[in-house]
Amino acid sequence: MANTFTGACQFNWNNGVVVANGASTYGLTMTGNQSIQNIQNVGTVAESIELGDVVPGMIWFQNLDATNYVDIGTEATALEVSFKLAAGQGVLVPTSNATWHAKANTAAVDLLVIACDA
Repeated sequence: MANTFTGACQFNWNNGVVVANGASTYGLTMTGNQSIQNIQNVGTVAESIELGDVVPGMIWFQNLDATNYVDIGTEATALEVSFKLAAGQGVLVPTSNATWHAKANTAAVDLLVIACDA
């Protein structure tokens, strides 16, 4: 079925001198039928993010903590950080990577993870 995944993204930046804006909306045809939505408590040691049977095409990560940041990456050994989410921050990631890891800074955080098959 066409457009089984739809999304929108907007970026606005204004430092008082320069303004930068970008926006897009899109629809993707995902062939899988699995999805997961989970709030995972992530500690201060790198751990695998639970994805169940999902082979992700899109993943939404959101740090639900009010204070601490969380590092997210694809390699557990040294946690090669792909991105850092500040308290409350979220990100939509298009991916074909089936393995993700997270590590909280200072204290454990709750991480919202929503993923759907490619």
